[in-house]
Amino acid sequence: MPQWLTDCLGAMAMNPYTSTTGHRNAERVNAGAQLISYTFQKQPYAVIATKLGQCITSFYSLFRADTKVPEKVIHLLQLAIAGAELGLQTALLFNGTTCGLSSHRDLCLASLYLEVLYNGTLGVGWFPSEFSKQPYDPLPAPAV
Repeated sequence: MPQWLTDCLGAMAMNPYTSTTGHRNAERVNAGAQLISYTFQKQPYAVIATKLGQCITSFYSLFRADTKVPEKVIHLLQLAIAGAELGLQTALLFNGTTCGLSSHRDLCLASLYLEVLYNGTLGVGWFPSEFSKQPYDPLPAPAV
């Protein structure tokens, strides 16, 4: 193979993906909140609290200096989906509607679709990051 082609292919090669500590911690918090929301799925007021927590976590992760751009994109998606779920759960609460397993109400179906979509972004963002950890370099202690 010619040297110029080797150089060109080498320049196009991507570095292996490594996740930051901040991203992994945010994904763990979001996953924990999602598990709690599964427990209280019938009560919209309990789901509202977990979705608000997920929104706050994802919003904070957008502005962390140590997260990378692909991680910020994942958190932006999670913020948008959790925010939409928060709005739907609030509407369900004020309408006095509860969603059962066989509920075909529009708000219930939209909530179900958003939950599935959120679980997909959680799986895409969290599981690969746990297997590709960036080496942790703690900051040195300040000299006193």
